[in-house]
Amino acid sequence: MAKFIEFNVVGNASSYLNTKHLINASLITEIKQTAAQTLEVVLNALPSGKDTITLTASTSSSAQANPTNSTGAPLGDAVKSAMTANPGGIKASAQLGKDQAATPLQMYWSDIAWA
Repeated sequence: MAKFIEFNVVGNASSYLNTKHLINASLITEIKQTAAQTLEVVLNALPSGKDTITLTASTSSSAQANPTNSTGAPLGDAVKSAMTANPGGIKASAQLGKDQAATPLQMYWSDIAWA
């Protein structure tokens, strides 16, 4: 299993967020897709308790454009695939595929927020 999951954020209004973000995979306790474009990653960040990282997906690499994902949880699946990638190494990337629109569009991570 990878020790870190990488999220490459692009197209964010803040140039400081447009970079690669690493999350310690051993702290992840829950991955849940809450909307077509939103993924929550819950961490067990002791001793302070649980922290949540919210990631937003887009179908544009330069602006926010919500993807069409009506079935399944493809954002969560991308993270789970990165966590279970073989062979396990230090870092694996959570790369998104295409959305479920009639004419599928490539998805990108466009935002990341910690709470």
